[in-house]
Amino acid sequence: MRTKEENRLYMREWHRLHPNYAAEYMLEWRERNPDYFKDYFQTHKEQSVVRCRKYKQTHPDQIREYRQRPEVLLKNSQYQKANIDKLRPGHRERDRRRRALILGCVGSFTREEWDQKLAEFNFCCAYCSISIVDKPVAEHMIPLSRGGSNTIDNIVPSCWSCNAHKRTKTSDEYLLSRSAEKNNNEQREKIWQDFRN
Repeated sequence: MRTKEENRLYMREWHRLHPNYAAEYMLEWRERNPDYFKDYFQTHKEQSVVRCRKYKQTHPDQIREYRQRPEVLLKNSQYQKANIDKLRPGHRERDRRRRALILGCVGSFTREEWDQKLAEFNFCCAYCSISIVDKPVAEHMIPLSRGGSNTIDNIVPSCWSCNAHKRTKTSDEYLLSRSAEKNNNEQREKIWQDFRN
């Protein structure tokens, strides 16, 4: 009788010699046992996470090659489109933290602090006062590129348009440039005065 290790080596060699049959069998087995890997991951979560991280570190080329396969790209694209509400907030937060880290900025803020800030501004843009319930942007009053921090004290909610137009200006510089363009900024100034006090 073979030991466990001998059996493992035998099966690896068999899979190498019969790749088509092995792949077909594995597909059938996965269809018969759809929850096996989910259940296994839940019961062995820490071990699975460590093993996955180790594999990613030791096999970066294989991971990159796998992610570039057309079927994987299509599957990921379909998942992202189907789960856009779940993914978008997390991506924005990760991107913001990464950018702040690269620029060497201090601080961070939590989802709860961000939600509270949105409520303070009644889910409206701090610059133009339009409703931003669907797509709020965390805008840095003093841009990260000009030494601003990534703390909640330096963050106000903004619409995409104002965020794009503001670029690397401070909030005061941007409001002055907007007031030169438009004279009806009384409501915005009132909001900013309330915020500053």
